[in-house]
Amino acid sequence: MPHGAERHFLLRAVRLCAQQGVTQFIDLGCGMPTVGNARAVVRQAAPDARALCVDLDPLVVDVCATVVHDDARAAVVQADIRRPDDVLDHDTTQALLNLDQPVAVLAIGVLHLVDQPQPIIGRLLERLPAGSVLVASHLTAGSCPADVAALVDLAQATGPCLVLRSRTEVKDLFTGLALTRPGVTYAPRWQPDSDDVVELRRGTSLPESAADQPTGLLPLEGQDPDQPNRGPRRTQRAASRDRR
Repeated sequence: MPHGAERHFLLRAVRLCAQQGVTQFIDLGCGMPTVGNARAVVRQAAPDARALCVDLDPLVVDVCATVVHDDARAAVVQADIRRPDDVLDHDTTQALLNLDQPVAVLAIGVLHLVDQPQPIIGRLLERLPAGSVLVASHLTAGSCPADVAALVDLAQATGPCLVLRSRTEVKDLFTGLALTRPGVTYAPRWQPDSDDVVELRRGTSLPESAADQPTGLLPLEGQDPDQPNRGPRRTQRAASRDRR
């Protein structure tokens, strides 16, 4: 993945959420607040938005708490993202967010660290109101084989779960959700702005099958046209991209 591609994707997705009137964000598996972290991106794209950072690592939570200490529109929660109810029912979540209003869930670079992400996605969107959004990125098995192999070796050496999925498997995670064009695609190609277009024209290395690989999606209202009609359901949105 080109340097900064994930941050640029997130910025575009968050900006679109704000344009759609969604100004509450939950960052799942936020990690250390490095340059370009989700909270900073949210603040850049939507200064008045509220951002909740969620992580299980107590060290990460302590550092994040220090960073957001003076930000009245941000907070951090120590919770396991595999238990969505724990995230949503936490006192800090309830104090910061209005869960009767749409929320954007940011799952950037975390779904491939979970054995079974579908129950997590399903429960979150079940609990959140109509108009809520899922913004997600996922490492795929077919993209950049050398880089992926190196990540797999690192994961095996350090212990974290790393589940590679195919394009079809990634798309299946969003069954029933309406995806914003261009759907699952390579990060710089998901609603690119001028900087991303320039980067691509300069010859950024993309897999031959990049057009067929999962990357950024952000949902529109309605049902995913690729899914069979299952009757009325609450409007939800989803944004996702294949992480490379």
